[in-house]
Amino acid sequence: AERFRAGLKTQQVLSAITVSIGISCMVVKADEKTRSGGYDLKKICAKLYKLADDQVYRAKHEGRDRVCAADPFSPLKTRENRKLFEVLIVEDEEKTAHDISHIVQIKGFQARIAHTLKEGFKEFEKDVPDAVLLDIKLPDGDGTELFSQVHASHPETAFAVASGHGERKEEILHLGIKEFFLKPIDFDKLIEWLIKQRDEKI
Repeated sequence: AERFRAGLKTQQVLSAITVSIGISCMVVKADEKTRSGGYDLKKICAKLYKLADDQVYRAKHEGRDRVCAADPFSPLKTRENRKLFEVLIVEDEEKTAHDISHIVQIKGFQARIAHTLKEGFKEFEKDVPDAVLLDIKLPDGDGTELFSQVHASHPETAFAVASGHGERKEEILHLGIKEFFLKPIDFDKLIEWLIKQRDEKI
């Protein structure tokens, strides 16, 4: 039932696997090993069905629309054959950063953490993220500097600020940053925003 709630065409995967190897599970007796050429067909079928379950699990937790029934052994793909939607969290408070990262990953996103502005630039240059969640007050500068310096060359990356300084909200949004989250962060709203940004990219 969980597979169907995920909207995945599990039966197509199972059918494709069965057809692709030409095995009819009806020939496998429950009370004895049936061997062909030295291979245990029951073990083969069990491994193949586990493969299908693994594909379904990955598809669900990686935000895929469905698994590829035509080639169940190939890597799962989105329309753009891209990685998981990734969020760079630039936050100097270690516990806050890890709490955000934990929630984000539970909800099916990838997350990286930077604790300073310098680390933020380094992580951004290493691999451009899909979204960035910025703290304003960092040990070595204002978090909005990261947005100001990279947005022109990477407009596809969505930026949001998470801060306890609500008085700066209008100023920050005026810069072009898409969202402002007042600390303590409402995680439901954060995940809702991330889902929206991810869906706009698919």
